[in-house]
Amino acid sequence: MMSDEMLRSKYNLLVPALDERSLRLCAAADAYAAGYGGVSQVSRAAGFSRTTIHAGIRELEELWSGPAPKPGIQCIGDSDYRIGKGAIELGNRILSGMRPQKVEGIKVGVKFSKLHIVHATGWGAGDKPYVVPDGTPIGRYIIHYEDAGTVEVPIEYGVHVRDWWAREGDSSKVSEGKVAWTGKTEYAWDHSRATTRLYSMT
Repeated sequence: MMSDEMLRSKYNLLVPALDERSLRLCAAADAYAAGYGGVSQVSRAAGFSRTTIHAGIRELEELWSGPAPKPGIQCIGDSDYRIGKGAIELGNRILSGMRPQKVEGIKVGVKFSKLHIVHATGWGAGDKPYVVPDGTPIGRYIIHYEDAGTVEVPIEYGVHVRDWWAREGDSSKVSEGKVAWTGKTEYAWDHSRATTRLYSMT
């Protein structure tokens, strides 16, 4: 992690050279790389508001996320799912304050013999401080029945889910589940001089 002084010096040099969006993404990348407490440190040292850094992180996540299943009835794995326009996303210690810690009252209202859950987690693979050992509890579902009974379903890293951002060489296997959907992130740069031949790149 860079010191506050190094971050302050870095952004003093970058501010005259970069536009607002570039600075926002740069600050977001530094906060992301720093891990826990990164947003606070970059905000303190570089003078960006936490709101601005969080907005940059959301932009980076959109660039990283790649194609997603289209809304509607889709076959994922061996089962059909009704895919909506969004997803329930919870927070963690790295994105503290950006996402809720829990969501309650998700309506179901049906009887079933098997409940299939499409879920994933961010972070867990890669380098410290993101590494999460297999078997670590990271969440839970609580099933509420109409007779007031409840059942708790644990979510453990490496057992039920893994980091959705899989790099080459990362394990994608889970011991009690399976990977039902995969995609690749594609990035293309749109520029304003499409009619001019590109001479070279540095």
